[in-house]
Amino acid sequence: VTDQATAFALTLLRMLLFRPDGGAAAPGVGAGNTAVRGTAPRAVPAAVAREAAPAAGTGLPLAPDNWAAIVRQLGLTALAGQLAANCALLGRQGAQVRLLLDPRGVSMRNRGTEEKLAAALSHYLGEPVKLSFELAAPDAAAVTPARDRDREAGERRAQAQALLESDPTIQALRNEMGATIFPESIRATIDEEG
Repeated sequence: VTDQATAFALTLLRMLLFRPDGGAAAPGVGAGNTAVRGTAPRAVPAAVAREAAPAAGTGLPLAPDNWAAIVRQLGLTALAGQLAANCALLGRQGAQVRLLLDPRGVSMRNRGTEEKLAAALSHYLGEPVKLSFELAAPDAAAVTPARDRDREAGERRAQAQALLESDPTIQALRNEMGATIFPESIRATIDEEG
């Protein structure tokens, strides 16, 4: 399979056919059905999104205040995850989800990453959605999960630097050997989840 979208659709179709819960396959899809070629795989993702959606009430509602938590729950990786993290949720009108894209995330936006984000959101919401992007003004940084992560990392780095500066061993090394702490070399060690 040379088309990534087709490969993804076929993978999702296989997941429907071989569900571990022993449930019935999607209507019209069976082990003997080999006619899943041509344009059929392109229609599968929306149906799969409805079939594999979380039960009602298990996810957070799609709201701007919940965006960072939803992005973590989407399980996106690589550029699609970075695209989601560099967006803020503006709102939803029907099937359209409006996102505000931070200017530093523009390079992560392409057809493939948009499709992956749309598919993950469709799965999360249990219905197909379309994305629309608005670019944030360069001088007004959008409040995004990525910006929040950077701010928190800066705070942790400042706390780590303050601890190092007050450490008696570090002070002794400075006084006796002329040691220097380079602030850019300080990394706070944390267990980052999601």
